[in-house]
Amino acid sequence: MVPLFSSVSSQLQSILKEQPNHSLTLKQGQVLFGKVKQIFPNQMAQIQLGKHQIIAKIEVPLSTDESYLFEVLSIGEMPQLKMIQSSKAHLTMDDAVSVILARLNLSSTKINQQFIQEVIENQIPIRQNELEQAMTFLKSHNDQESKALLIDMLKGQIPITKTSLHGLRAIRSNQGLVPEMKALLQSLETSDTISQEVEQLVQKLRTILSLGAGDQLKDGVNVNERLSPRPYIQTDLNNHLNHELNQMNSQSPSIPDSETLIDQLNKQITLTEKQLFQFNKVFAQLNDQQGKINAENLIQLQLLLKNPQVRAKITQHLPSETRASLAAFIDQPTQNTLLKFIQPLTELIEYQWVKAEQAQVFELLNQMRQVDPDIFSVKQQFLIHLKDFLLNSGLDYEHNITKNYQHLNEQPISLKQLLLHVYQDQSAQVREAESLLNHLTGQQLTQINEDTNFLQILTHIPGLLGMEEDIKIEFYSRKDQEEKIDSDHCRIAFYLELKQLGTTMIDMVVQDRVVHLLVYNKRDISESLDLYRNILTEGLEKLNYHLSTIEYKMMPDSAGEHLITKKGKEQSINRSNLDVRI
Repeated sequence: MVPLFSSVSSQLQSILKEQPNHSLTLKQGQVLFGKVKQIFPNQMAQIQLGKHQIIAKIEVPLSTDESYLFEVLSIGEMPQLKMIQSSKAHLTMDDAVSVILARLNLSSTKINQQFIQEVIENQIPIRQNELEQAMTFLKSHNDQESKALLIDMLKGQIPITKTSLHGLRAIRSNQGLVPEMKALLQSLETSDTISQEVEQLVQKLRTILSLGAGDQLKDGVNVNERLSPRPYIQTDLNNHLNHELNQMNSQSPSIPDSETLIDQLNKQITLTEKQLFQFNKVFAQLNDQQGKINAENLIQLQLLLKNPQVRAKITQHLPSETRASLAAFIDQPTQNTLLKFIQPLTELIEYQWVKAEQAQVFELLNQMRQVDPDIFSVKQQFLIHLKDFLLNSGLDYEHNITKNYQHLNEQPISLKQLLLHVYQDQSAQVREAESLLNHLTGQQLTQINEDTNFLQILTHIPGLLGMEEDIKIEFYSRKDQEEKIDSDHCRIAFYLELKQLGTTMIDMVVQDRVVHLLVYNKRDISESLDLYRNILTEGLEKLNYHLSTIEYKMMPDSAGEHLITKKGKEQSINRSNLDVRI
C-alpha cells in the first residue's frame, strides 16, 4: 500500500501531523452537514463538522466557506466524502433538513423538521436506518424526554430498540438499583412459588444488598422461613462457603481454602493480564533451564521489574530483606542477585488470581464478609463488594455469550441470568424483574464510552457497606500506552456523605504521581487533616505516590459553585477533566 503522505501536498502533510485526534468517528453511509474550510490538491479538503475538523477526499470541486451535505463513501487512512446533490449547490440549515427528509421519504412536518435540525446541531453523523428508526419511534413518543433519549442514542451510536430505550430511561430515572432490588427481594420472599433459580436470586440479592442471613427487609419477612430446604439456606452460611471452596479447589487447585483465600487477598497486586502472563512465562523458562540461567531470561525479568509501577506494587508485598536484592538485580541482572529474591517473588506471582477465577473468588469473599465483616478492613470490604458486583451482576453477560460461549457454564450464574429466568417464566415478580433488568441494560449501554485518546467508564454500585443509595463511580481520563486510564496524570473527585463529617468533597489532582488534595466541608476540618497527614503520606508512598499538599476549603452553598466540573474532551486534562467521580 502506498503511504498516505506520499500523495498529499507538503502543506496538507503539515496540517495532518499537527491535527489532534478527535472523538468524531465516521462510518460508511453516514450523512453529515459541514463547511469547507480549505481546498487542497488531489481533490482533498479540510471540512468543519461542528466542533470537529477532518481532512477528506471529495468527489467534486467545492467552494471554501460554503456548507454542503456529505455522505461518507469510505473510511480508512483518508475518508472519502460525496456531496449529496440538491437543487441548490450551497445549503443552509433549512435546505439540509429538507434534503434529508426527501432522501428518507418522510413528510416535512414541523416535528420531523425540528428533530432533524436538532440532530444536525448536535453534530451527529446520520445513518439512514438509524434515523428512520428514531423517526418511527418519535411518531408515538413526541415528548421532550424521548427526544433527548433518541438524540443521545444517535450520538452514542446505540441501537434504537425497545430494550435500549427502556434501559436508558431506567438509568436516567431517579430510581436507583437499591430500591429496585429491595422491591424484587420482598416480592420473592413473599412468593408461594419457589424454584432453584428464585432461591439463587434471593441469595444473590441479599449478598449485593449486604443483608445477612438473619436480616429482614423493612416490612418484609425472613427468607429462611419461606424457602425450600436447600443446604446453604438451612445450615450455617460458613459451612456452605467451605463446601463451595472445597468443590472449587478440587476443580482448580489454584483456588485455596477460606483461610488461605483471605491471606491471598492481602497479597493481590493490580498487574495486568499481560504482565502476569509475562512473569509466569519468564518463571517457566527459568525452571526449565534447571539451574543454567541464560542472560536473555535475566534481561526479560529486569525489563518487567524496571517498570516503576510494577516495582512499587511488588516490593510492598516482599519481605524487607529481599527488597534490596531486587533493587540490586534491577541495577545489574546476574544469577547471584536473582537467587536472593526469586523464591518470594515467584510465590507472590503464584498468589495472583487470574481473570477466569475472579468471579467465583469475589462472590465467595463477599459472602464471607457477610458472615464475619470484622475479618476484612473497610478498604477490603469496599474492594470485595465492588469486584463482586462488577464480575457477577451480568454487565458483561451478552459479551460472554458471544465470546466465551463454550466456557459460560464454568462461571457463576450472574444476576442478569437469574433475572431473565424469572422474567421468562412469567412469574408473579415479572414487573419487578423487568424493572431491574432495564436498569442493568441501561448501565451496560452507558458504561463505556471511548475514542482514540479518552476513556470514560460510568457505573452504579448498589448496597455498598449497607448504604441505602447507589454509589456512582465515573472514570474519565486520557489513555495511557496500554489504552487504559493514566494513573500518573489524572484528576479524581470523591463526593461523600459521611456520618460524622456530613457532605464532604475531595478534589485530588495527580501529576507525575505527585498528589495534591483539596478537601471541602461545611465546617473547618483543618486540624483533622493535619492529624492524618502522615498516615496518608505513608499510604500513598506504598503505592509509589507522593503527597505534596493537603488543604481545607469551605463547601460552597450551591452545588453549582463546585470547582470540579467535567469539561469537554478537547480541553486540557490537567485543567478540568475528571477521572473518577464517586
